Amino acid sequence: MGPLPVLFEDENYLVIDKPPELLVHRSSISRDKISVVQILKEQLDLDYIHPIHRIDRATSGVLFLSKNTEATKSATELFMSHKVQKTYFAILRGWPSEDSGTIDKALKNDKDVVQEAISHYQVIHQVELPVQINKFPTTRYSLVRFQPKTGRQHQIRRHAKHLTGPIIGDTKFGKKDHNTYFAEKLNSKNLLLFAAQLQLELYPEQEVTFKAPLAPSFVNICEKFSWDIDKILQSY
Repeated sequence: MGPLPVLFEDENYLVIDKPPELLVHRSSISRDKISVVQILKEQLDLDYIHPIHRIDRATSGVLFLSKNTEATKSATELFMSHKVQKTYFAILRGWPSEDSGTIDKALKNDKDVVQEAISHYQVIHQVELPVQINKFPTTRYSLVRFQPKTGRQHQIRRHAKHLTGPIIGDTKFGKKDHNTYFAEKLNSKNLLLFAAQLQLELYPEQEVTFKAPLAPSFVNICEKFSWDIDKILQSY
């Protein structure tokens, strides 16, 4: 794998555009020996690199990391106190009943503890295809912007399913028939969830915004569905 795209770097922090299907760090539940952390240590000749937040292996986009323990502590406090605004885009099966709103649905973590989970959403694009998948003669899809207020495990993927239908390409919470259609007919085999932007006060009174270019998997679908890419970029 080539070098990872760096969106920002200073003496304390690093922001990259993570490609899909790459672990953020090594895990006991995965056999993968390659991860973002290992690549960046070699790429930038760093002894210390720590991911401040997590995005799923299958998700692409903005990932924020620290380069020393003091920076880790400061940035972690921002995320824990919900002072970071995260923007994601996802392509879902179905059309939400409302063009925008808030999903307030608690979620269980991996220890069966129920936690508050809140996500704001806005529909950016919709399409209805003359394609029968399962029992309906046509099939609907939506491109939705999500701005999660909380950061629970698989929050957007689980909230999307609650909103209207699962994210396309989601092998855990999704629908195989729709994933297969996208893979075989639209050349789209990735999870269509993209971490587009982070906004935070990086240093006192220094508000910053980090943006990743629209993921190639989304550009592909926008072209297939004749969706306006500029409309997505303007909604970052």
